[in-house]
Amino acid sequence: RGKRAIPGALDAEAAELMERVDAGLRPKRHVLVMFLSSGLSLFFVLTFRLVYGANNFRGYPPLLYFGPKYGDPSDDAEPNIAFENEFNSYGHCVQGVLASALVYPALLGVLARATADDRGERGLIFATPSLRIMGLAETAGALMTLYPSYSFIKRVIKHYKVFATSSFMNNGMEWAMGFILGISVGIFVSALVRRRIFLRVKEDASASRYLVFQKDQRKEMVFGKVDEHQVGDKVVWFIFLLQMILGFIFTFSVYGASILIGQTWNQCEDLEESCLNFSVEHPPPGLRYGLICVPGVTFITVILISNWVRW
Repeated sequence: RGKRAIPGALDAEAAELMERVDAGLRPKRHVLVMFLSSGLSLFFVLTFRLVYGANNFRGYPPLLYFGPKYGDPSDDAEPNIAFENEFNSYGHCVQGVLASALVYPALLGVLARATADDRGERGLIFATPSLRIMGLAETAGALMTLYPSYSFIKRVIKHYKVFATSSFMNNGMEWAMGFILGISVGIFVSALVRRRIFLRVKEDASASRYLVFQKDQRKEMVFGKVDEHQVGDKVVWFIFLLQMILGFIFTFSVYGASILIGQTWNQCEDLEESCLNFSVEHPPPGLRYGLICVPGVTFITVILISNWVRW
């Protein structure tokens, strides 16, 4: 008997086309490794501080309450709580969303085609992109990682002795939760773009002429990565260097925050003994030095995954 066709199955030519489309919609590897691993690490570390440290810092995880700032035992202590109903909280979250969402070429490509003159004729996905908008969006995504690095440096300068109870906890969590949301947005838009390309080509095979593919061995689709378009070497190198510099600063900030949270777990301002989290005993070595393993393991995991996926 002949094999029954599976509904929705792709023939060899269509499967090859979609494989090249998928490759074109994957984020740049260096951006994925540096930004994604650091953003996820920050979220993991702050979640650990929130949940595991609830008793030590008198916090309440369901309300994203990290306890009083600086371990202040007074009744009028300033709360260290994420997502208060104020502009700064939402601003931190939006920056996190943009930092991760603008890593995805699908979203960058859609934004670059949103104002295209031929959008009505070809459709949004197949229109001619604005390279200026694409470059600006990719640059903006990298710049959005500045906030957690700025917040870390500011708290180290002002409150390094009580870093674990500083406002880096709530501000960082607002940004990190936005970062997680941005990953969801990027994946969702990537799925929509992929589905639209598949349905359009399936309906009208001639629509594939609007798709551009690289001429190297990979032949992946050119869509939302500005360095794959004709923009000039100076622009490509500027964006690359900016991403690398900000990526290193962000990465080291997350490592530094992980170390300081463990080191200042039971510490008070000016080495006093009046804060709520004070203890004469040092935190166990697993806590003081183990938090550094979180960004390390996350970084290695993302590298392994990026090696496993064919880039």
